[in-house]
Formats: sequence, C-alpha cells, structure tokens
Amino acid sequence: MPVDYSCGVSVQFPADPEPNRLEKLNQLGRLLATKPFRKSPKLSELLTYLVESDLAGTPATQHLTGVVVFGRSNDWYPTDDNTVREAMRRLRNLLTNYYAFEGLEDRVDLEFDEYKPVFSYNARHPLERELRRGLRHIATDPKLAFSHFDAVLSIDPKHAEALAGRAEAALWRPMTGNEVGLAAILEAAEIQARQALESDEKCWRAHVVNGALLVCRCEWSKAGEHFDRALAASSDQTRAHPWYAAFLMAVGRTDEALELTKAKASEPSDTPWPQLTYAAFLYAARRFDEAKEEIRIARQDYEDVWLSHVLWSCVLSGMGRDKSTVPLLGMSMPQQLQDGTPVYTGLCLLETMKRLDPSHADYSAARRAAEKWLKKKLFLWQSYPSRKSFSPFAEIRVSPFHMAFACMALGDQEKAIQLLGEDRERGHPVMAWLHLWPVFDSLRQDLRFQGLIRRMNLPPQGSASVTATR
Repeated sequence: MPVDYSCGVSVQFPADPEPNRLEKLNQLGRLLATKPFRKSPKLSELLTYLVESDLAGTPATQHLTGVVVFGRSNDWYPTDDNTVREAMRRLRNLLTNYYAFEGLEDRVDLEFDEYKPVFSYNARHPLERELRRGLRHIATDPKLAFSHFDAVLSIDPKHAEALAGRAEAALWRPMTGNEVGLAAILEAAEIQARQALESDEKCWRAHVVNGALLVCRCEWSKAGEHFDRALAASSDQTRAHPWYAAFLMAVGRTDEALELTKAKASEPSDTPWPQLTYAAFLYAARRFDEAKEEIRIARQDYEDVWLSHVLWSCVLSGMGRDKSTVPLLGMSMPQQLQDGTPVYTGLCLLETMKRLDPSHADYSAARRAAEKWLKKKLFLWQSYPSRKSFSPFAEIRVSPFHMAFACMALGDQEKAIQLLGEDRERGHPVMAWLHLWPVFDSLRQDLRFQGLIRRMNLPPQGSASVTATR
C-alpha cells in the first residue's frame, strides 16, 4: 500500500500566535470605520479605550471605564450604576453582528473576556486557511506545504509566519536521503527566515529555523542564541518544536529533550508523528524498549507510515535482533515519496548484510545487490548535477549518508566515513546527530570516525556558552 504523506502534524507544529500590536490596531481602525460604530460614538470611544488600555499594559476595569469613558467620579460604585455593563452588552452585540456578516472573513477576530479584548486569527480567512494547511504538511509533505505558503505570500508577500514556515519546510526535504540540492535549500531557508524577521522580529519560527541552520553548521553557541530569542518570542511553541528538542539532544541535554518530546506524545493527536518523534529521540538515547513501545502505539492506527518501519527496524537492530528487522525494512523499500524517492534503501541493504555471514546461501547475491546499488549511486553523485533527472523512470540521486549505509554493509568503513564527512561538511540536517545515531556504532572505534565527531566542535555538556540550555 502507498504511504500516506498527507497525514498532519497539527499537535507537533502549533498554530501561529495571536495577532501582533499593529494587526490589532489595524482591526480596531477597521471596526471604527464601519457604519454601526460611526453611528455610535460612545461605543467607539469605549472600544478604543479598552483596546488601547490593553495594548499599553494597563487593562481596564469596570470602575476605570466608568471614570474615563462615561465621566463618573472617582468614588462611584459600579453596583449602583449599570451604565458600563449595559454599554459592554451593546458593544458585544455590535461585534457579534459585525462578524456574522460584514466581518465574516476578516483576518482578525475580536471578542471580550470581561473588559479584556481578546484578538485571534479567523480560520475562515483565505490567508489563514492556507497558512494552517501549510503548517499541517510542513514535515510530512514539504512540497505541498510550499504550495500553501506560496498562496499565503500571494496575498501578503511579507507574511512572517508563511516565510518562516516555507523556510522550515525546506529543512525537512533532505531528511529521507533524497539529494535535492542541499546547498540551495539551506540558502533559501536562511533567506526566507531573514525576510520573516524583517517583517516581524519576534517571529518565533524564524528564530527556530535560524537555530536549526546553525545546528547543521555545528555553530552551537550561535544556535543557542537564536533558540533563546525564539523562547523569548513564544516559549510554549518553541519548546513544542522538534528542532529545539533536537538542539538540546545534540548538545547533551538528553533529559530535557526527552521531556519535551514526551509531553507532545502524551497529548491527544490525530497523527502518529508525535509518537514517532518521541521514538526517534528515545532511539538516539539508546532507550530501545521505550522507543519500541512508542512505535507500537503509533502503528496501531497508522501502519503504513514509512518512518514507523524505519524506526522499528533500527530499534530492533539496536536490541540485537537484526534478523527481525529486514522484513519490516523490506516493506518500506517499494514505497516511494511523491517525487519517486525510495525510502532508505541503503539502510535496508545494511540490515540485510548484517543478518548474513559469508557462508550463508544468500550472502553472495545480497553482496552483489549492495555493490550494484552503491556503484549506481556513487556514479550519480560524482556526475555533474545537471545530469540528474526528475523523471519517475530516472535513477534517484541520494545523499552521501545514504550511500554510507551500503559501504558499511560491504565492510568499507573508510569510504563510509568519507561519505559521512561529506554530508557533515555540507551541513546535512541528519548529521546534526552523527555522534548519537546507534546505527553508526560499528564505526565508533575507528579513529577517522572519532576525528569526524571531534570536528563537530560539540560544546562540553552543561556549557554556559550554549545560552538556551542554561
């Protein structure tokens, strides 16, 4: 059966925050310009006072509203006079009628909690619909996410959240191992994150993307600074984001990373991705039994998600049950991404060879298959990039780390480490955890691999230079 890459990640990637100050003031102006408010100067004054007071950080009370808006004396008692309460009732009715008709598709909604204005984005607005759809597919189908973010940008070219979302979606594209022009992708992500911050310097997602890009470059202290800015802009949403947890994990703050991803996995969700994300972190932390249980939970309702097959096989391999992993990985081999990319064939070859010894009847055939696959992939990698074709019948070009699995299967550690080094130098997102992935354990005693890890310049655990982890 085909893999469903359209499943959402709404829990893992929270919706955008409340409107900013300028958007709130713009909506206030929009309301005041309507005929009902022009005909009600006192309600317009009341609305203006309540909104401006809230924006100034001095929330209004019934008593203050009576004094400022309705000219009551400082010693008046609200219980003796229902003028303010009646005015608030009329104001709420006016807003209800406005949003039921004229303002049905306004981008910003306004309600009141007692005397506090509560602004929110209106999901009925075309911009908001496209934005939420883009965020929903940001990791599971980046190409689809791009189309939704582009629809938002066609309405508002400087929309910070859409620019940041597009940048983040780009970071997910290389994760399967498909070589899709990594340098151009990372450059585009950096440009779009910068544009997002030019539109809104407090765009938390843009700071997260910048932090992730710096993690890919092993610039740990600078990455920490960007994650700090993201936390300052929106602590809850940053802490819910897998790239922030990935950063914590990479710099040795394993318990914090697992706590954050576990919290998301424990929340209600209509997708398997929170569980699978948590499982990936548990696998990297070598807590295989717990990872296996999370994958089992995710697979109860979502059997055909390719990541569940890959993680399940990796976890069983980490538990020393290599013979059990191959059939499951084999299930993912014929499955393809929407652009025709096969899923982790190199890893499947590695697991196949691990279960065979040279005396096994299938050993020679499996080795020939691995050699043939690797030869084709190396040829494509070494060829001029323009030779790459996006035709569904063309050979797919894959990233070096993908080919390193086949080299490991063939016992060529030197070539495997060389290929991993290429992706490390290129800043491939998967390589941010090169020092953690159990799948590379067979290389860890090799001095060349140890040198590769040293060149990541990982900070000492608990280093104060990594500000976001203090």
